Amino acid sequence: MIQISDQIEAQSVIILDACIVRGLSLDDSSADLLRALRAVGERVAIPWMVAEELLAQRVLSHQEGHDAAAAALANYARHTPWKPRYQVEKPDVERVRKHWTAAFGTLVETLPPSPAAMQAAFFREANALPPCKKQGRNKTGTRDAVIWLSAIEYAREHREETVCFVSGNTTDFGKGSGYPPPMDQDVADLGDRFIHFTKLDEVIERFTKRTETDEVLAAEILGSRTVLISMGEAAEKRLGALSETFPCTTLGREVGQETAVMSAAGWVAVRASLRSVDKLRAYRIGEHEWYTAVVRWRISGIAYFGDGDFSAGSAGSSWTTSVLFTPDAANPRLTILRYDLPLPLSSEEFMSLGLNQAVISLAPLADVILMLAPAIKKLAPRGLPRAYEGALVKQARQSALERRLKAVLADEEDDA
Repeated sequence: MIQISDQIEAQSVIILDACIVRGLSLDDSSADLLRALRAVGERVAIPWMVAEELLAQRVLSHQEGHDAAAAALANYARHTPWKPRYQVEKPDVERVRKHWTAAFGTLVETLPPSPAAMQAAFFREANALPPCKKQGRNKTGTRDAVIWLSAIEYAREHREETVCFVSGNTTDFGKGSGYPPPMDQDVADLGDRFIHFTKLDEVIERFTKRTETDEVLAAEILGSRTVLISMGEAAEKRLGALSETFPCTTLGREVGQETAVMSAAGWVAVRASLRSVDKLRAYRIGEHEWYTAVVRWRISGIAYFGDGDFSAGSAGSSWTTSVLFTPDAANPRLTILRYDLPLPLSSEEFMSLGLNQAVISLAPLADVILMLAPAIKKLAPRGLPRAYEGALVKQARQSALERRLKAVLADEEDDA
């Protein structure tokens, strides 16, 4: 398993405002550095109100995009003599929320607000008390107050930690050099345990220090047998748990077709090899030196395809990950910070791997497993939810498929 084995006890928490997270691309180096800080023990968080703002923005953008696409197609249909066969699928708000909740979850944790903080936030808006304000006849700022008071509340409840509050909203939160009442009283008893930054760069400067990289050593570590075995295991575990399929290159199934691209649902007995290393950076975080890099791996082995087809065979993909590791060849302690969906290999690169297991149908085996479903249900405790019974059947089918595929792979190695 790929992990960091010597995580340090967190002594501080970095609390980000919505404007800071919105200003980040979740796949850029700053976001990866925040993930690295989390990986070595620092806490990086957002208040619940920030999380809801970020998700709401994504949902609204999704709905606006849907409406624009539907309007465009409707206009196209009005000017088309025949009935177009294209249509826009219904907006899936819950799927959008689920996707972005998981995406933001790789970067930050969420701090839930207390009822007291929520009540105080509404009180401040009703009385136009900072960070709330009065604009004409309207009073605004409840969400800002919830964000601010969540950070203050955390600082008061965790007196052993330093709170680094990061917000570029200097209009409502100020620049950290002074606050209007009652915000000045909020921080009065916190002393130097509450630090207000207006830029993410200030946080990175506080927690990290850039150092020189050794590219030869980094390539040696990332191409080592230990790391490659771990990356193969990670690919099998993580990519097999995805809710969507991904493309990979396989042997062609048609006469005269050398390779083909198919949608894979997961891997079995995966091998990894190093393709390239990009954006290598070295940092000193605390007392330790760490490297971050964007690494492309060649993932190959046996893949299985689709829920209905139940076919499997040799396959290969390119897998891009952002990783954190130490410049210690004996103990790199590598962790995956984020990863993209795999992409298919070129025909030439795939053929160079020497894989020869043609795609075969596993439908007969799947049918046997499905026949065992009643027996599996009888083994389940009485009153077990139907969804869980289905999960047992699916798990049994999956395990049997993987055992069969690993046996196929073992036969392939024996023949070689």
